[in-house]
Amino acid sequence: MENWEALAFGERVLPDVRRVGGLRRLRSAAAYRRAYNVYKAHGFSAAKKYLDELRGRFPTDGGWDVDAALRVTRHITPLLRAMGRALRHDRLCLPWSIPLVAALTVIGIDAQVVIGKCRENTGIASFPFHAWVEIHGVQTDFGEWDRAYVPILRFPT
Repeated sequence: MENWEALAFGERVLPDVRRVGGLRRLRSAAAYRRAYNVYKAHGFSAAKKYLDELRGRFPTDGGWDVDAALRVTRHITPLLRAMGRALRHDRLCLPWSIPLVAALTVIGIDAQVVIGKCRENTGIASFPFHAWVEIHGVQTDFGEWDRAYVPILRFPT
């Protein structure tokens, strides 16, 4: 299984990753769904408050280094995105980012939603604002967001 990661992501030496147990994965998926439902029903402020509450209940100082946290994120994101499609996400960035941060927080990974405003004349950005997920300041996806957008808000803090 590790060979496909090295091929896909160009990593020669992959960090050892602590196993994330089945119960923790189920709780993570439940938090993903709840975060999406809170955002959909009550909007941004309620979703932000929910992420803050999760951060209080699930400490994110579990010793995950960036490489291990990104590797775990790469493993669980496809499953969560499939779940998101089943929940009928509208494919916008904020409804994808908030639930992913909720799921990672339950696992103990220190993740944040970052909202950025488009830089002038970049040619990369197609929307005036964009949201993405970062772990210790590193993007979890493979976009050019750090060059195309200026971060204006990070949460939870």
